[in-house]
Amino acid sequence: MKSRRVRRFLLDIQEEISNARKPPRGRRRDAERADIDRADFALLDLLTLALDMADDRDLQMLISYARTSLILHLTR
Repeated sequence: MKSRRVRRFLLDIQEEISNARKPPRGRRRDAERADIDRADFALLDLLTLALDMADDRDLQMLISYARTSLILHLTR
């Protein structure tokens, strides 16, 4: 994932998640702990949230591309 725009947006989403009210029983999403440089299911969760939260069409396409690439990597 090389797009600076996507990386910045993912970090912003993580900050929003960590600032959000704690869910019942204290369980947090994997996205909150995701390392954007590590290809794993936590990053997939973060990319999925980011795709849902992105308002800009170009950003949505970039996130979708990153998410698809990650899925292909994880399913090899």
